[in-house]
Amino acid sequence: YLIAMMLCNLVLAAVVAVSLACESATSLIEQAEGFRACTYVDTTGHKTICYGFNLDAVGARTKVQDVGGNWDQVYNHKGCLTQSQCQKLLSSEVSAATSAAAHIFGN
Repeated sequence: YLIAMMLCNLVLAAVVAVSLACESATSLIEQAEGFRACTYVDTTGHKTICYGFNLDAVGARTKVQDVGGNWDQVYNHKGCLTQSQCQKLLSSEVSAATSAAAHIFGN
């Protein structure tokens, strides 16, 4: 029983650590990128929105539509996203990056 409880505590600690790491990464990105609800062109010439979300990246159309955005309006500088939609985009991107890193480097 004691060993099972110790294992449960270790698993819980790992889950909390990953959660905190994602929250920390999200906060860092929010602070570094800043928030822009409407499309702008970034320093590399890419259409961008929210917290540095690259609208020229593969799959961007689907991701914007998945959070309820109108792709054509957003991409053509005729529409914006809400802060809530932008946070969903950022959360999705951080989760994808975290998964990719875990795949490469392990947990």
